[in-house]
Amino acid sequence: MHLLRIEPFDVRQRRHVVSRSTAPRFEAFEIEEDVEFGRLRCPSSSEVSVRRLLLPLVALLDAVLKTYGGAAKLEAVKGYKMEGSVEAKIRGSIAATTRLFARPGNLRVDLAYPDYTEIRVVKDGKGWHTSQNGIAETTGSMLDSMSLQAARAAIPWVLRDNRSKLKAAPPVTVGGKELEGLEVALGPTTRLRAWVDPATHYVRRSQSMIASPQMNMEFSTIYSDYRSVDGVTFAFHEDNFAGHTPTGSTVITKVTLNPTEAIEVPGSVRP
Repeated sequence: MHLLRIEPFDVRQRRHVVSRSTAPRFEAFEIEEDVEFGRLRCPSSSEVSVRRLLLPLVALLDAVLKTYGGAAKLEAVKGYKMEGSVEAKIRGSIAATTRLFARPGNLRVDLAYPDYTEIRVVKDGKGWHTSQNGIAETTGSMLDSMSLQAARAAIPWVLRDNRSKLKAAPPVTVGGKELEGLEVALGPTTRLRAWVDPATHYVRRSQSMIASPQMNMEFSTIYSDYRSVDGVTFAFHEDNFAGHTPTGSTVITKVTLNPTEAIEVPGSVRP
């Protein structure tokens, strides 16, 4: 049972501040006046939207999982292979790309630019990165950023597996629509947020964050062009950002579930 505490109406901000008891602490919510969804009569007799209270976090997560294929189909996916292309904004060039993902958090990304091929691998908690400068094992914030990329590649599974750690993320607006936010802590310095369309329950935006004494980094993706692959939903278009800077757009042309290929570490650094 949740206990609600509603503070007096703030006329200047046109909002109530509502706290929900999840003992031993309260989580604060802001609920706007005159938003068409559900309504609650507050002590001040003002009617306010209670969307975030009517869609508790676990119910929102369950709706997302259903939209992405349902529990049985998602559990049957042990990995997938994505093929497509990436338009790199900074380089001003296009690369053919392949992503090979294996649960819970292993990922290999190949980017074949006209002049070189870049490979990023996260496997069993370690990372490797190739570029024009050769191949090296990745550590520190670079490994954290690659691990977060693997988490973004597995949002339905990451949210499901961290159900007990779900928190509400502040809502954001994408394409003129306010989205509901879910957040999970993946480590001492890393977090993943996913914002959900309350009508379709697609994840429209994700954000992964690194917060440490040394640095703060944010990586965001906006998703579109959702398609079903053997009953499991994937976004076939992504727009990616580092902070507020666009870094690239990805167009997926093919997704294969449970591929036979294994995630291989580049040969010169294979353990």
